[in-house]
Amino acid sequence: MWMLIFGDKFSNDKMQSGANISFSLVNLTNLGEARYLPTWALGGYTEISLTEHWKIQPEFVFKSPTGATNMGSYYDIPGVQDSLFSDHKDYLDIVNFSIPIYIKYRTKYVGFGIGPQFGLAYMAKYVQRGETSYGDDLVVKHSFKPYMHNFDVGVTGMLEFYFSPQKGVTSLRLGIRYYYGFTQTLKDYPGVHNSVFMFTFGIPIIAKKKPAKTPEKKATM
Repeated sequence: MWMLIFGDKFSNDKMQSGANISFSLVNLTNLGEARYLPTWALGGYTEISLTEHWKIQPEFVFKSPTGATNMGSYYDIPGVQDSLFSDHKDYLDIVNFSIPIYIKYRTKYVGFGIGPQFGLAYMAKYVQRGETSYGDDLVVKHSFKPYMHNFDVGVTGMLEFYFSPQKGVTSLRLGIRYYYGFTQTLKDYPGVHNSVFMFTFGIPIIAKKKPAKTPEKKATM
């Protein structure tokens, strides 16, 4: 929403802003039973031109997910008694605010880049989903923040394709991103790191054109 309201103020000849909507697959490394959790992300970007081909592209991902599914082997968090479940699967859903900063090389049709990423977790839930013995759906959520580290730093890479190359920086774009965290994620399990794939649809926000100045009339004698 912030990018939709103010994005045109950050778009000009040297700088182009836009919004990103992403499908994400997130996991935790070095946990043998953990599996990728499908989810989504939302944020914005600003592409700043250094030369014709080299760009700096900071992004602001307001809903940046991490976590994993199939986590029941690692945490036995007190909650609803297991006897109420006929079957259940536990997953970890963490929402972060993250800032990746890409150094990007852009051609007419594709762009690729790499850079650091910084993240802060502001919500973390351990979720139990299942069905009761009576056939009713049941969802139980527990706060997970006591079990994890809130800050994360890592490296991120990206590759993006432009739908309308003739439009330059104002083209719609489809991107693939991968992030690997260097910081330990879980307090109870050393050596566990965030791993995130994102498939991103980028929508540029076009700057409003300034009205052309009316030529001054020459005074007549």
